[in-house]
Amino acid sequence: MGEWGSVDLWLWHDLHLLSSRQVDEYQQPFSASESLRLGRINDQRRKLEYIGGHHLLRRMLDHLYPNWFSTLYIEHPGEGAPFLNGVNPLGIEFNLSHSGNTVCCAVGTNHRIGLDIESPTRRRPIQEMADTYFSRSEAQQLTRLPGSAKLDYFYRTWTLKESLLKARRSSLSSVNMKVEFRCLANPPIPISAEGLPWYCYSFRNGRNYLALSLSRPLVSPLRLESFNADLGAGSVTHPPIALYTPRL
Repeated sequence: MGEWGSVDLWLWHDLHLLSSRQVDEYQQPFSASESLRLGRINDQRRKLEYIGGHHLLRRMLDHLYPNWFSTLYIEHPGEGAPFLNGVNPLGIEFNLSHSGNTVCCAVGTNHRIGLDIESPTRRRPIQEMADTYFSRSEAQQLTRLPGSAKLDYFYRTWTLKESLLKARRSSLSSVNMKVEFRCLANPPIPISAEGLPWYCYSFRNGRNYLALSLSRPLVSPLRLESFNADLGAGSVTHPPIALYTPRL
């Protein structure tokens, strides 16, 4: 069972390998609002991401809070992110993100949670995107960096920004994305701090860049679990993480 104040994070790779039987099966427990939201998605890849993400969420909830469904259900309104509706004394929160063929989900209690994952599997106009969405100093910093360092800086900064906006329930706009961050601790320095407005953790998983933004600090080392559709939770890693906080 999930501990009070804890955050668990699962990653599911290779969504494209799901069979049509699995895709149909995973939709069966969907609430009416989830099914309605899914029906509005025309792109097949996005449909698969939605089905996979919401299945992963249910598997996590079943594992961490086995009786969650007795008082809660997943609601996904016409606009905005999905949430748990009903009686929620533990204050269970979650957030989903996907990129490429990978979907990830963070579940915790007593936290506002924002999660973002980016897989740099295709070429993007990163300088153009930075000029639009980053602050002026961040965009200028990007121009001064060489190849691989440029990519690392862009994806680390982008995931921090998007995860924070998701935690704050803010829209992904060029104005909201301008927020800057300051780094408080890099690995292997122990990450602990109090009194910050937000706790934004940046880390890697293979080629993937991830960021997790929380309203409270982590109470234990971050556990990153690989999910298998047949076996459930799999291997566990504790990635080195860096702590950032926004300059609000």
